[in-house]
Amino acid sequence: MAKKISLPPAPPKAPRVINVADIKSTPREGTLIHFTEAQWKGALKGIPVGKALPKRGSRLLFTPLPDGGGFVQGDCISMPCEICRSRMRFDPETGMLIFECLCRPDPNCPEDPPPPIPPTSNLCQLRIRVGVGPVIRCESNGCTQRCRLTVVRQGQRFVIACVCRP
Repeated sequence: MAKKISLPPAPPKAPRVINVADIKSTPREGTLIHFTEAQWKGALKGIPVGKALPKRGSRLLFTPLPDGGGFVQGDCISMPCEICRSRMRFDPETGMLIFECLCRPDPNCPEDPPPPIPPTSNLCQLRIRVGVGPVIRCESNGCTQRCRLTVVRQGQRFVIACVCRP
């Protein structure tokens, strides 16, 4: 009988990278969106700098590169006893890349969980108008007040969030 040979685990796949100007459809899960320095400066124009981030919802994480550009990836702010993942989808009619949070209760939460959490709000959606002159926007998806963008610097990274506020 032949001996079974165990192979080492496969190395993790490098994430797919696509420039924001080249997006024509929904990127695969795990794709990083690349911005050149000029694209990033243009996209940030007019977004107020904040000191704090909202407690719930989607956000964009921007990691800079030495050449002045960088990568954006979607992220979700989750609550205790909640598991969230960010999802991107592309709307070809508007040319917008939309970031949403999909959350569910954590089945491994301790027996004494915190009080029930209201569902994650996608009332304000983070969107990027793709193309040569990308624009980061915050659009209402049922917010009765006003959707506002904020950018907070965390070390070398930037975090952009969208909140429903008066």
